[in-house]
Amino acid sequence: MRKFYSSQQLENEPVVKYAMRLEEIFDQAVQLKAVRRTDTDILKKVLHAGLTRDLKHMSIYQCDKIENYDEFKRELRKIETELKGPVKEQKSCKAAVNITPEANNDLSEMKTLLLQLSERIANLEKEKGNTRNTNHSRYPVGRRGAYMGRISSGRGTYMPSRPTAGTSFQSTCYMCNQKGHTIRTCPLNNDSDVICFKCNQKGHRQLNCPKV
Repeated sequence: MRKFYSSQQLENEPVVKYAMRLEEIFDQAVQLKAVRRTDTDILKKVLHAGLTRDLKHMSIYQCDKIENYDEFKRELRKIETELKGPVKEQKSCKAAVNITPEANNDLSEMKTLLLQLSERIANLEKEKGNTRNTNHSRYPVGRRGAYMGRISSGRGTYMPSRPTAGTSFQSTCYMCNQKGHTIRTCPLNNDSDVICFKCNQKGHRQLNCPKV
């Protein structure tokens, strides 16, 4: 059995010859009652384990998928023929067009024209960038596009685009419904008519109640 499990395919040995040699050892093991005749799965695994490196790597999928020993052996023969197939020589590609000296001159002229165009485009982009920078430095703009005024002494002066709340908003009194004052400063709010919620007496509020 040690000879059976340690069998290896020799260099330049066909798969068929290696399989026949392994099958003879397997028959001897069956006669000695070391294995059974139906243990073809063991024979298949030992055959795959003793293959050469390339053939072994190429047949891993077939060894796992195919259960029948004879069918697996046929697949090994196919893979072996593919590996030993003739190698096609790669032909070097030649240029289909012959470049003449006149064509070289035309190409050089086109290169010079492209370089000139690229330089002009770069100069135009620089000029546009400079004009944008000067416009932003002369007229600064706020977060929402509001004009912030000219720069003076290193800082911009904020010019609001709409009136602020401090100058436009006027509170409304809930006692007389008039604008310009609140209920505390309303002229109709007479302290003599106020009733205290603590002592139920007129003339003061709960905050100023003497009984608190």
